[in-house]
Amino acid sequence: MLAKVKFCGMTRPQDAAIGAEIGASYIGVVFADGPRRVTPGQAKKIFEAAGKSRKDVSLRPALDRFAVPNEEELFCAVGRGRVAPPQVLEAIFPGRKAAERAAASARHALEDGKRGRLYVRGDGLTAGLNIHFGECCSPVPGDRIVGILEEGAKDLTVHTIDCERLA
Repeated sequence: MLAKVKFCGMTRPQDAAIGAEIGASYIGVVFADGPRRVTPGQAKKIFEAAGKSRKDVSLRPALDRFAVPNEEELFCAVGRGRVAPPQVLEAIFPGRKAAERAAASARHALEDGKRGRLYVRGDGLTAGLNIHFGECCSPVPGDRIVGILEEGAKDLTVHTIDCERLA
C-alpha cells in the first residue's frame, strides 16, 4: 500500500500538474488571506491541471455528522443557519490547524463604498427599495438576519436576528 501525499498551497496550475504527474494523491489550495491565497477561479484551473475536481472531496462525513440525506439538504441547513460553515469544514477536514479554523470563521463587515452582490428574498420587496444594514448590530455575511420594512418607507433595514433593538 502506497502512502497518500498532499501538495498544499498550490498557486500555479503547472505546479499542480507536476504534483499529480509524480503521484500526489491530493492537491490543496488556500482561500484564506496570505501570500498563497488564490481565487476560486484560479483554484479551478489548478485542480483542472492536476486532473482533480471538487468531486474528489466527499461530503459524506458532514452528511453523517449532521444527519442529512444529501448535499442539497446540507446546503439548506447551512443557509438556514442550523449548521455553520466552519462545522462543515471540520467534519470534512478534521484536525485543521488553529489558524485555518480561525480563517474559516473570520467575519468581515462590509465597508461603506464597497460594492458587493446582495440577494434579498421576501414578500413586499419592490424595485427601487433601498437596503441598509443596522448600525446597532452590524450584520455581516453568515449572520442570521431579518429585514424590517416600515410601512410606506422605501428603506429596508437588515438586523441580526438577535438584535437588541428588535426586542
